[in-house]
Amino acid sequence: MYYPDAKDIFRALNHSIYDVRVVFMFLSPYQNNYANGLATSSMIMTPTLSVIEQSLQEYLDDYSFSLKKDLLHWEAQGILLLNTALTVPKNGSPVAHVKLWKPFTTALVKYLDDTVRPLFVFFGNEAQAFYPLVHNGLCTIHPVAKKYNPDLEINTSIWKAVDAHCLHQNNEKIQW
Repeated sequence: MYYPDAKDIFRALNHSIYDVRVVFMFLSPYQNNYANGLATSSMIMTPTLSVIEQSLQEYLDDYSFSLKKDLLHWEAQGILLLNTALTVPKNGSPVAHVKLWKPFTTALVKYLDDTVRPLFVFFGNEAQAFYPLVHNGLCTIHPVAKKYNPDLEINTSIWKAVDAHCLHQNNEKIQW
């Protein structure tokens, strides 16, 4: 058994690539029924989303900020929520699926970079392996890393860079 459901494997690519302004790249889908084809998107507050929410609260200087967990509002604003692997086994290592999906993901990243030149933000080591393929990219920890090492932080300057990139492209910041 694999996650997400077959109908959702390519969900992140349902919109035109010409609408993509930013690509957030993570490791792999959740290994449970929360996987829905959009990286980190969920119907519950996962540890990953919780760390992202805390980082955004710091960036926005608004500790009452509450992140919408399904992240559809990000997708609608041109943020492609992509995993290095589009599937993950129910039981087993997601890293094996990263290798399985690597040729596809590599071609997609190169195509996006050549065609629409989005800002790429790579979360974690597996995603950061794609950094050399792009012209405009940033790297930070995977949010789950903070769970294992509380001293680690997502660099809040990535949110500022995303806003600046979007302002430059079409005079609109992201509505986080």
